[in-house]
Amino acid sequence: MERISYIDEYGVEFSQDRTILERCPLDFKGSYTIPDSVTEIGSGAFSGCRGLTSIKIPSSVTRIGTMAFNDCSSLNSVRIPDSVSVIDDNTFSGCSWLKVVEIPASVTEIRMGAFDRCGFFCKIHINNLHPDQINISEYAFLETDYRSFLFVPRGTGAAYRHHQGLGNFKLIVEANYDEWIEYLNEQND
Repeated sequence: MERISYIDEYGVEFSQDRTILERCPLDFKGSYTIPDSVTEIGSGAFSGCRGLTSIKIPSSVTRIGTMAFNDCSSLNSVRIPDSVSVIDDNTFSGCSWLKVVEIPASVTEIRMGAFDRCGFFCKIHINNLHPDQINISEYAFLETDYRSFLFVPRGTGAAYRHHQGLGNFKLIVEANYDEWIEYLNEQND
């Protein structure tokens, strides 16, 4: 592991070459935009940052480490970029205020506890036409509120309903991406 050698104006620590975001200060509050130089969000990088409300992850990021956003209890939405293929163990566990999650078709693996104990009435969109090609741990959405919605591409509802890792979802809604965005816009009005 590289020695941490750069700290930005918010106190966020990076590797010397600024490609790995190592740690955000626990007292950080508000929104944060990860710089385009970052290719990896380190394990536990934002863990326990209870004042983090939103995060913008650029398409330069290809890896999000274990427990990267664990217990970010004020985080309300996250869009995983198309450059990420794995959502690691406990990445977003304990994000109790999480309301909107976008998971692109590039994601082929969602590991244990990735979204454990996420928000009430959370709306999760998985944009993959082939759910059988996604390795989803049966514990990926452990203790996800039963009132949460899983939005999936049209014509894939039955396949998602039978996927072993999605048993906690009682509400699976088929919607193409444009309908998903329209739904979110209506919720914000």
